[in-house]
Amino acid sequence: MQPLTYTVNPNVTLDTPPSCSSTQNAGSPVGSYPGAISCSGAAKANYTVTYVAGRVTVTPASPTITADRSAALPTLGIPLLRGRTFIRTEATSAAHVHVAVIDKLAAKRLWPAAGAIGSSIRPTCNFT
Repeated sequence: MQPLTYTVNPNVTLDTPPSCSSTQNAGSPVGSYPGAISCSGAAKANYTVTYVAGRVTVTPASPTITADRSAALPTLGIPLLRGRTFIRTEATSAAHVHVAVIDKLAAKRLWPAAGAIGSSIRPTCNFT
């Protein structure tokens, strides 16, 4: 959550800055909360300090997602029956090694006797 700020008339320098707090925090539901900021304690000699309650707006957080290719299948709840998962160097290799994960039905249809591990496929695309 961003720190709470306050605004003072530009022609006035406070002797003591206010302390501000909010009834909302980073865990609050998304929404707009009028009057959710209050300040107190500001002082300036020969002045009376008045406060106007502030508004807090809680917005949805942007998720940060870091993919771990080796955890992709387990994360999706897909059991690995044979072979292996992806490894990081396959995504970053200058050789651009292409690997694929296929399901059991595709393996049986494409390689009914030999099995899919170590075999090659060449996908084709026919656009009309």
